[in-house]
Amino acid sequence: MLRENSERVPSDLKLEVEGKIAAVRSALQSGDAGTIRAAADDLSQALQRVGQAVYSQQAAGHDGATGDSGPRPTDDGTVEGEFREL
Repeated sequence: MLRENSERVPSDLKLEVEGKIAAVRSALQSGDAGTIRAAADDLSQALQRVGQAVYSQQAAGHDGATGDSGPRPTDDGTVEGEFREL
């Protein structure tokens, strides 16, 4: 996620995530389950902030557009469509 969206993530957040990754690797080498779990939780929280940064930039790029340019459905139960007789 970080590599694919590196241009959208602030550099301080990238450094934080890289530090958390190093902490997880160090915890894995220690073999202590509590240390591994704590480091993994810290990394997970940092990655959630990365996702939030990427999502907020994508949402800002759309300026509120829904991306749906088609006609709006009506609530009268009528279904629009084409047909051909065989």
